[in-house]
Amino acid sequence: MAILFLPGNLSDAGYPNLMNPLGAEGLKPLLQVLQTLILLIPATIVASAVSLVLRFGRARGLERLQLKWLTTAAASVAVLYLIAILASLKFAWGAATTPGSVAVIQGAAMISFLLIPVSIGIAVLRYRLYDIDLVINKT
Repeated sequence: MAILFLPGNLSDAGYPNLMNPLGAEGLKPLLQVLQTLILLIPATIVASAVSLVLRFGRARGLERLQLKWLTTAAASVAVLYLIAILASLKFAWGAATTPGSVAVIQGAAMISFLLIPVSIGIAVLRYRLYDIDLVINKT
């Protein structure tokens, strides 16, 4: 959202002569602070992964089976995204000049994020997380 409302031209999007129509000058100081917070995203991803691995190590029985789905999905997303980043070091994401093989890897990495909600759904429905059958029957 911070990038969306940042005033200035759209040269990063390939339009250097076009000004951002949504840019708000009054929000510029706040938006610059929010943009620096983007740097926290990798740290939070690593912290989430560490938390998931630690919890998986302590879990037993049914909880371990539930976490196995989420851990597998998260590891798959991480590996695919790492491969896409390494393949994209010389090419832009989604640009017309990106070779087809790199574009396929980039697309697979983006689509792989769907594995997370799918794995959570499987863990909830297959292993009766939070007594979901009771909730479903009442609705």
